Amino acid sequence: MTRDPSRTTRCGAKLGEIRSLRLRCRHRQQFPHRCNRSSRPDASRASSQPIVRRSHHEVNPILLRQHQGKESPVLTVLGEELPHRKVPLTVPAGRAELRVEPIRLTASMLVGLKGKPAPELEGVVGWKGMPVRMADLRGKVVLLDFWGYWCGPCVAKMPVLIGLHERFADKGLAVVGVHLDVDGEVDTTAKLDERLTGIRRDLWKGKDLPFPVALVRGKDVTSPSGDIYRARAAELYGVLGYPTTIVIDREGRVVGALEVGELNEAALEVEKLLGAGTPAE
Repeated sequence: MTRDPSRTTRCGAKLGEIRSLRLRCRHRQQFPHRCNRSSRPDASRASSQPIVRRSHHEVNPILLRQHQGKESPVLTVLGEELPHRKVPLTVPAGRAELRVEPIRLTASMLVGLKGKPAPELEGVVGWKGMPVRMADLRGKVVLLDFWGYWCGPCVAKMPVLIGLHERFADKGLAVVGVHLDVDGEVDTTAKLDERLTGIRRDLWKGKDLPFPVALVRGKDVTSPSGDIYRARAAELYGVLGYPTTIVIDREGRVVGALEVGELNEAALEVEKLLGAGTPAE
């Protein structure tokens, strides 16, 4: 399901270390798929950035020409289960390849949580639905989904989680949402429902959330390593991008993150989780 941060990429660099960046002069359309911590509340036009999965990152030629010979905007380096860093770069004129010193990224807290008991959520100011505790869900496979109404990819993928709940709730699956607001403006069910009115109508076919959702006050938390999380609950699980869905096994132990795609694809993965207790790596 997730890569081992100690494995190497095709170019020989370890995951979590970017050794070189090749600046290719061709346009590539970017499709948003995840909101980062600094995304602002706009469900129809969410801010997001592509993940740099290997050691090459393509740059829009207009951006390249504009910034040749001077400091370019910061490059945001992201990775799987790795916090991101912003690194300023200067692109020399006439250069097609830029070599930089290794950029080392420390593995996220989620990596260290694997196999350990799932932490109880902190900073919860209310619940939509019945309140739950992680300890009370032992015996079930739990999908703990971190999201926000302000995150386009989050609300776009929510119908998949609703579908998984409808299919597997009576087979041992528990879906729990963790809604992180912006600056503490959604601290009641009524306030969340107000912001979801159009989303339910336009994206969820009129459906409401059928599983419990913890309302967490959005307040930046800086970890000892310097990473900034949207809330304490996000820090506990090492969540820097949204949506992020964490799998917790029947023993209450953290398994890792689950990529939620199309409903049928996600259903196959959930069937494996329910049958074996752990996802396929």
